[in-house]
Amino acid sequence: MFSQLRQCLDAAEAKARDFDELQSSLQIAQQEVQRLEQLVQTQQRQLDSFSAQDQLVSQLTRQVAAQSQALDQLEASARRQEKQIDSAQAQTSAVQQELGQKRKRIQNLEADSALKVQKVEHLEHRLQECRRICSLVTSHTRVS
Repeated sequence: MFSQLRQCLDAAEAKARDFDELQSSLQIAQQEVQRLEQLVQTQQRQLDSFSAQDQLVSQLTRQVAAQSQALDQLEASARRQEKQIDSAQAQTSAVQQELGQKRKRIQNLEADSALKVQKVEHLEHRLQECRRICSLVTSHTRVS
């Protein structure tokens, strides 16, 4: 009977050790489950963050596309303005050239006019001289 009791005690101790090992295993498994749940939560937050970042990238991409289109329009407008400026400069150059020609023509006319004024003054002077001579001749022929 003593040996049976001893066997019973040994079996009970073995079962207690097995129970302790099972309980320890259960705690380790529960801790592992908690750790895995935390990892899942962390990954879900990262996923949410990636989703938000993806939306932000999409929004930024749309904004960059809109800005690129606006930049293209500004460049086209700048090219049109450059063409207008080139045209205006060409017109200005033509007008300046024409103005230069007209100034030269005016200078030539003024010079010609000055010469004609001198000729007229010279002719008036000669006319006065001729009148004086005629007057002298007329007065001299009357006297004689």
